[in-house]
Amino acid sequence: MWFTVVVLSLLCRCDPYDPSGFRAWAMSGKCPAIPAMLRLFSNLVNMGFKVILLTGRDEETLGQVTIENLNNQGFVDYERLILRTEAYKGQGAVAYKSAIRKQLVEEGYRIWGNVGDQWSDLHGDYIGNRTFKLPNPMYFVAEKMHAWIMSAVGRYSTNEIKFFHLHDLTRDLVLLKDKRINFLQIVSFCTCW
Repeated sequence: MWFTVVVLSLLCRCDPYDPSGFRAWAMSGKCPAIPAMLRLFSNLVNMGFKVILLTGRDEETLGQVTIENLNNQGFVDYERLILRTEAYKGQGAVAYKSAIRKQLVEEGYRIWGNVGDQWSDLHGDYIGNRTFKLPNPMYFVAEKMHAWIMSAVGRYSTNEIKFFHLHDLTRDLVLLKDKRINFLQIVSFCTCW
């Protein structure tokens, strides 16, 4: 319980999300790539993985600038970029991303790994076999954060909560590739997503 109190205390000190400020910043197209994520992305593509980028960014207003920003930062040759459409506006991040991942599975994809900088990227349905949480000191999606932490503390022992460090991902992907597993979803390459 001590861990829960500390986490919630830290989360409560964050500034609230500023949608207009974020949109203006995202429209500038200057979101820098996280170097380790660009290397991981390039390695995955070179190994033959089909990488799908799933973001909560609005397709109508931020779609083109997001594509250009990704290309300018070296994110090319991904299988698909999925942005939030009108049909998903108003849904929380977990519900939206779960619905999209469900569609991908129904299309025949197998999600073996999921990387995200928000807990909402890694929660919900169809999250894949492994999840990898990236640090993000800039912001967090607070959707039901308290409920998630409390349920995790109440239902699981520490060794059952499967969030791993980024260096584990590269090792595991080499092992997965040897087993001819070739699908991976990666979420949130940049801290601004």
